[in-house]
Amino acid sequence: MNILCLVYKWLISDTTFFALNRVMLMLIYAFSWLLPLFLNINWQVETVSEIEVDFGQLEVVGIASPAPASDYSGYIRASMWVYLAGVVITGLWVIVGVIRLSAIVKAGVLSKKIGRFTELICAKAPGPFSWWKYIVLRPQDMGENYDMIVTHELAHLKLRHGFDLILAQLSLIFQWFSPASWILMRSIKENHEYQVDKIASGADPYRYQMMLIKMTAGTRLPLLADSLNHSKLKKRLTMMMTKKTSSSRRFATMALPAVAAVAFVALSQPSVARIADMVSSTSILPLSSVATDKVSNSYSSVQIAESAVDVAAPSQSVDENTPVDSKNADMTPSVATDSGAEDTPVARDNTSEKAEKAKPAIFIDGVLYKGDLNSISSDDVASMVVVKNDPEYPQGKIMVKTKNSNWNIPNANNESQTYLVTNEKIAEYKGGQKELMSFLAKNIKCPENLEKMQRVIVQFTIEQDGTVNNARIVRGGDDACNEEALKVVNMTSGNWIPGQNDGKPVATQFTLPINFKPEVTE
Repeated sequence: MNILCLVYKWLISDTTFFALNRVMLMLIYAFSWLLPLFLNINWQVETVSEIEVDFGQLEVVGIASPAPASDYSGYIRASMWVYLAGVVITGLWVIVGVIRLSAIVKAGVLSKKIGRFTELICAKAPGPFSWWKYIVLRPQDMGENYDMIVTHELAHLKLRHGFDLILAQLSLIFQWFSPASWILMRSIKENHEYQVDKIASGADPYRYQMMLIKMTAGTRLPLLADSLNHSKLKKRLTMMMTKKTSSSRRFATMALPAVAAVAFVALSQPSVARIADMVSSTSILPLSSVATDKVSNSYSSVQIAESAVDVAAPSQSVDENTPVDSKNADMTPSVATDSGAEDTPVARDNTSEKAEKAKPAIFIDGVLYKGDLNSISSDDVASMVVVKNDPEYPQGKIMVKTKNSNWNIPNANNESQTYLVTNEKIAEYKGGQKELMSFLAKNIKCPENLEKMQRVIVQFTIEQDGTVNNARIVRGGDDACNEEALKVVNMTSGNWIPGQNDGKPVATQFTLPINFKPEVTE
């Protein structure tokens, strides 16, 4: 709004295209209110993510007096209260203005009907004005200038200027802190007067101007009313004597939609959107808002999350150096994507980096597929199998069975060779993720004399009976941290609800990053 307001003031406001200027002012409001709605729309086509379930991360901090962390929640809360106070005060100011206008209208005496409008005479009125369907005059306005005054106020009503003022006033209530809101309100009223002055001056501009000089005095009326004694008399007289703006200046108005288009494109860019997301990265998405009953992507034994994954938004990443508070961590499953090094960084185990550079072969219904796994719709997939030790495909292969196929995946029951990937329901800790977090927090301990942060990533299989099996370190720290991580993972054995595929329990594999932090003293 601020940028568009500046463009209007610099390029458009001094032209005599009053009707066009009115449209431009309304478009500024429309764009400013609608742009955030369009930016919240996900314009990207949803694709099937590569098969990994990363189980989030846990941070373990040594037992000590924690140093005060940077917490902006207090400032944010204070800013919100200041904003709400401004909204309330501005809203009350508008309400008081409406009550004041209503009282003046109620005290007025009916003079006559002018079409669908009503003329009232009120001695308490600070000056002639029009509001809603009423023209309010004072007794002294019934003299020689009566015809021009009525023509002026009647023009406001016929042009429906009141609707512009209502829109501007509502915007002012919620954006009271923005200078552009106040400038635009003033610009709207000025443009209204320019537009009406052109109509009311008629064949005798000099007489009309002299009437304005005499009338422009007295108490200001609320912003919702169009008043003849509006200030900025000098600008109004200057505009009345200004020659009609050249038609070529109409092209200047194109700058406004051009700037609006540039703003929309710029704010729609993912990099700009990520900056906004980073500002609010401390917000954790509650598990209840994430659908976990249908998961079309589950597990890959060759990929583990290296960077700290934003457990609240699977499509975002958090820098590895960014601390994550385990007290606030939400253990929502996070999915890494094959093409998303920028969206969700994934790490390769250093011991098998060369083997992982080759992408696994993909078979769909027994036929080798040359395309990308992301191009397969999750709605068409019945089940998947990852084969790890096929001599013909040392890089691994992914076998996909579609729902309309009678083909069966070979060796799907050979647990030594394959892991079944579920697309119905993932494994879940009994009692939910909060219960798991509580269990881990109570049972895991940070080794003593830890000098620097240790990051340990544990990979384990949740068997069909809910037990934990094959827990191993895929990226480790020192021996004490590794042993503690394996110990607490194995302690969860038997407390899992296994994943399901086609209504039957299946084994599912997870990775769990754990950060061990050294003691911090003040």
